[in-house]
Amino acid sequence: MLRPIASLLLLTTLALAQEPKGDTVKVAVKVKSVSGQNVYLDTGRAAGLRAGDRLVLRPAGRHEVFGYVREVSRKHARAILDEPEFVPALDTPGEVVIPKSRLTDGSGGTPDQPERPVPEHPPWPTELPEGRTDVPLLAPVASRRPSDRPFSVHGRAWLGLDASETGIGGTSRFYYGHAGTDMELSNPFEEGGEVRFRGDLYHRRFEATGVTEDETRLRVDRLSYRYGHADDAPWRFQVGRFLQSLAPEFGVVDGAETDVRLGVESRLGLVFGGFPDPESLSRSLDDQQLSVFYRWSPNEDRDLELAGGYQHTWHDGAPDRDLVLLRGFWRGEGGVSVHGAAYIDIYGSNERVESSGVSPTELQASFNWTIDRSNGLSAYLDWFRYPDIYLYGYDQLAPERILDDYVFRWPLSSWHLLTDELRLDLRAVPWKDQDRDGLDLEVRTTVRDWLPADLDLDVTVFRTAGSYQDGWGYRVELHHYGPSHGLDIGYEWADYEFASTPLSGSSSDPQGLWANLRMDLSDFWDLSARLDHRFGGNQDSLSLNLYLQYRF
Repeated sequence: MLRPIASLLLLTTLALAQEPKGDTVKVAVKVKSVSGQNVYLDTGRAAGLRAGDRLVLRPAGRHEVFGYVREVSRKHARAILDEPEFVPALDTPGEVVIPKSRLTDGSGGTPDQPERPVPEHPPWPTELPEGRTDVPLLAPVASRRPSDRPFSVHGRAWLGLDASETGIGGTSRFYYGHAGTDMELSNPFEEGGEVRFRGDLYHRRFEATGVTEDETRLRVDRLSYRYGHADDAPWRFQVGRFLQSLAPEFGVVDGAETDVRLGVESRLGLVFGGFPDPESLSRSLDDQQLSVFYRWSPNEDRDLELAGGYQHTWHDGAPDRDLVLLRGFWRGEGGVSVHGAAYIDIYGSNERVESSGVSPTELQASFNWTIDRSNGLSAYLDWFRYPDIYLYGYDQLAPERILDDYVFRWPLSSWHLLTDELRLDLRAVPWKDQDRDGLDLEVRTTVRDWLPADLDLDVTVFRTAGSYQDGWGYRVELHHYGPSHGLDIGYEWADYEFASTPLSGSSSDPQGLWANLRMDLSDFWDLSARLDHRFGGNQDSLSLNLYLQYRF
């Protein structure tokens, strides 16, 4: 069933690749921070970006991820990804394709060209009140009351299909179809609040020799009412199922949240509620939490932000976890920024494994330096060990894993624009766990706008030293972006040697061939498709992903 569809998709992508070069330009962007489903970019209106523009991110070692720009300021932008479950790493590169006319029509500028200046004497759209000649021209204009504001709905809806077929050890097939929406209803009760809903209705089917499994379920990820959603609101509250606003690291809760503004850019928040099951999100009676969080910034630019919070959880009515979260970032002059976070568990005398005391369970830090327009450098630190808790099924871990297991990585990466058409990305990931250590390497060369039909060429050579296999490989990708579509075709080959029993000493040469296609069907509709074939090295699988989205 998948083979004819795969052939049709491949022919379509090849036909699009032959289209002539469109009247567009690619704006390079990078991920500077992530909060919940919001991805913040380092480029904004001054480079021509506008709300609604399509975004493509290129994470290391993963297929491209698409999204769209939701809001822009002069130097930054906020985007929403089509795959909300994916969390990009800081400094992940990407591109936004915009019309060339934006760089010349006076509505924006290039990174070296400031925006059009504001007219010296702009028109005055507001007339003086009739009969009030004594009102100053610069008198404040009264804002509309919530009851006078219109009710509005915006968001997106989607239909998706994932299908895969595997031929190793007998043919098996997997199908996953889903339909859902993520929407915000503004001012639904004429009080200035907002209702947020995100839900999925999905059907899952697995077929193998003598086995057939079916499951249909409704999944509700978000359902909440929020009042005072603006960041400068003096007081805000939220009830329902939501991701915590000030500390999304504390997770999704079924409950209530409130926070108040203290100073220019400082807020204090309190959240109480139950934890939905992380897999099905169907219940929240087994685990509850109470958290308090404080965020401080000295000015509206938020170049410096420090935050800290405390979370206490209960499992089946008994105390479970005491967690302290410390977080901060600093963005300085000269393209330098620093991010950091620490998760610290406080253990008492009734833990299953750990003794009383304070124990860090996760540390994250990153340093990013945009040296100039042609060079950048990033350094990361990521350390993790299992906490001794019941939440999220950690109680199923063996005691020795809680005491001994850990993962420590300290990646280093840099990018260099050798010319306007040639880019070089270097990445090294030293790592260590409780059993062994290793070093992953990746060198990627990108040639832009050099091949016919406005194609970009990526050639990547990588070395992987994992816990179970060591080896090297290469990846070749072609990227094409037109005014209303995008296309990626890639091939990967690797040569691995297994380092663990019972496969110790044996080797494998897995290969992959894939194609991604995105099409803007209109200003509101877009379609994306991915075809992925894995073969060689004792693998034979074909997968197809279709995703139709409507934005409103």
